[in-house]
Amino acid sequence: MKLLRSYVLYPIGLAIYPVFSVFAANLKEIPASLFVRPLTFFFAISILIYWSIQYKIRDWNRSGFLSALLVVGISFYGVIARESWRIAIIPLGVKKHLLLFPIWLIILTFFGSSLVWKRVKNPGWLTQYLNIVVLITLVIPITQIGYTVLHNIHARNPESSRVEIEKYNLDDSYSPDIYYLIIDGYGRSDVLGEVYNLNNDGMMEFLKSKGFFIAEESHANYLQTTLSLASSLNMKYLTGFPQDSTDRAPLRAMIRDSQVRRMLQEIGYDFVVFYSGYIFTDIRDADVYLSPFLNTVRYTELEGLLLLNSIAVILIDMGFIENPLSGFEAQRIRIEYPFETLINIPTYNSPKFIFAHIGAPHPPFVFQANGKPTDMKNPAYLAGMDGSDFPGTREEYIHAYREQLQYINTLLIRTINGILENSSNPPIIILQSDHGPGAYYNSNSAQDTCTKERAGILNAYYFPDNDYETLYESISPVNSFRVIFNTLFETNYMLLDDNTYYSTLDFPYEFVDVTKSRSESCGKP
Repeated sequence: MKLLRSYVLYPIGLAIYPVFSVFAANLKEIPASLFVRPLTFFFAISILIYWSIQYKIRDWNRSGFLSALLVVGISFYGVIARESWRIAIIPLGVKKHLLLFPIWLIILTFFGSSLVWKRVKNPGWLTQYLNIVVLITLVIPITQIGYTVLHNIHARNPESSRVEIEKYNLDDSYSPDIYYLIIDGYGRSDVLGEVYNLNNDGMMEFLKSKGFFIAEESHANYLQTTLSLASSLNMKYLTGFPQDSTDRAPLRAMIRDSQVRRMLQEIGYDFVVFYSGYIFTDIRDADVYLSPFLNTVRYTELEGLLLLNSIAVILIDMGFIENPLSGFEAQRIRIEYPFETLINIPTYNSPKFIFAHIGAPHPPFVFQANGKPTDMKNPAYLAGMDGSDFPGTREEYIHAYREQLQYINTLLIRTINGILENSSNPPIIILQSDHGPGAYYNSNSAQDTCTKERAGILNAYYFPDNDYETLYESISPVNSFRVIFNTLFETNYMLLDDNTYYSTLDFPYEFVDVTKSRSESCGKP
């Protein structure tokens, strides 16, 4: 107790509280490795603020109180602003901050004034009280983080993410370039027609004219990106995970250090990866890592959330700072960059395995059919939430998805033409979606999800000799590389059943077999 009365600790606690709080609320999506930098930054800033004020006024207790007010003013303004607009205390509009910010400044100035401080009879006891209150407040997110981490360590089966399938030594006498292009959320043609009233025959005819085999009855094995890619890149279903685990770290490890990657690198393939903007497919230890943002400062997901909660939201809303959670323009760049760059990839040293996870036509919807920006300006749309978590209406989703997909088709046609024309030796191309679109997808309920829409995916293959005898109409991603390795590298993998599994966002390993329901109509009005 003497420590809490003798030292001014609460300004530091207030400064680091947002880091713990935001991290605790996003444990499913934000890796622990992104936690250290903002924690160190906020800790250092609170110390700097405190000592700067103390140097001026030479009063430990008041310096602590003033620095705490300044920390609150900077770190929590965005939260106050968002809640004020949500409950309509402050009217929306372009100049909303012109009303709220002066009010916020007046309140902080009043509490920091000498008039208020003179009423503090015992500054030492005030410091002790605030130290205790802030410490108790910090305990809540720290406990939540600790419980989740310990639970996942206890629940995690160390064998669950280890590849269990038989490993073959690939025949390296024939080593064509291999492109694995994941077009996130791209639906199968019949689904696009039924749910989105979109005739996609033109795109399918283009692929066929280039010699592609299209699996017209293909389904995703899982309905979430991380699960789908962890499965396809390791050529197996995800078994052995405790159902009550919320830990996605093993999935990230399986995607980053996959069976397919290791087998191809062992016979001399370079691993080429594009920046995706999605932490689980952002594989920076690749032999070649390509990003349009390599020479610019980019925020992590955690830092972006902290900025939106802070006074920086004023500059973000005014357009002086790009939205740190992938602003609309940054998202457009992120989508177009792989398409533009893939055309030149054939000139890189061969053989190479190219992995590009492109986050469209999946939300956020940033393109119209003609490639021009959409008129969506609400930052809530940038979260990229799908299905029941989409911030707009189902009708808005369907319209915006249809528009963005048509522009993605334009980019795809240009890119496929470029890859084939610029390749001195014909490559292997897998053009595949991790899952289908999500107008009728519910992230918390299999019963409320139209499996046909969510599981119906684009799945197309280009082989150099156009010999597709080993492919079949209903092939799913878990068998894609099994077929490719068997056909081109003389392995002998058995093909697995092409099943589909649903799980919620909160419990990704609590799988429900929805194979039988994936042919049922969405029953849209």
